[in-house]
Amino acid sequence: MKTYLESSDLKTNEWLRLGREEKKKPQISYDKYQDVLYMYVVPIKKTERILTFYIDRYAGLLFRAEDQEVIGICFEAFCRSFFPAHINKRWSLKDTGVVLNGIRDLNIRIQTAEQPNPAPHYIINGPIDKSVSLEPVFA
Repeated sequence: MKTYLESSDLKTNEWLRLGREEKKKPQISYDKYQDVLYMYVVPIKKTERILTFYIDRYAGLLFRAEDQEVIGICFEAFCRSFFPAHINKRWSLKDTGVVLNGIRDLNIRIQTAEQPNPAPHYIINGPIDKSVSLEPVFA
């Protein structure tokens, strides 16, 4: 299989600039029909053509077609596969072997919220009346 684009061809100038200047959190969205989680670190315009450079089984770097500028990352099969495989674990860009200019690593940790307390158990003191038996009724 011929590769037309290498990870070294991808640019991270805007990502690095925004990280230094604005310290913004990524914009995160989830497409439930495609089961894809999107994290945009650079604002996008609706008119831009965005392509995906896959870096492992689930993850792909999102980049603009016209200038190969990385604008985010996506995780496919997020609820069906990625989330269960990484629950209470860390996903790391470094573990994929992909090197991006100026980006040392990107870590994502998925943690579940604690489960709410179970329903209370009631203890009944005293006699219990006999139940009335019900027979099924068919119309």
